Amino acid sequence: IIDLFSECCSSSNKNVRLSYSTLVLNYAVLLIESKDEDGQQQVLSAAMEMGDAQEEDTDVRFRALVAIGSL
Repeated sequence: IIDLFSECCSSSNKNVRLSYSTLVLNYAVLLIESKDEDGQQQVLSAAMEMGDAQEEDTDVRFRALVAIGSL
């Protein structure tokens, strides 16, 4: 699912990017409990892509950083 929606990370629509970052955060929490290392790496990669300094929206970056911290 993360791969299917990865295009949302570069959307010009703030709400699309915010929704994607929420999806990544939710998967991060889910994968902590299931201890799926491959899934965690995939989510971590997506979160790091969103959490970089080029993301202007602080809400998107915050959710990405929380996902990274959770993993």
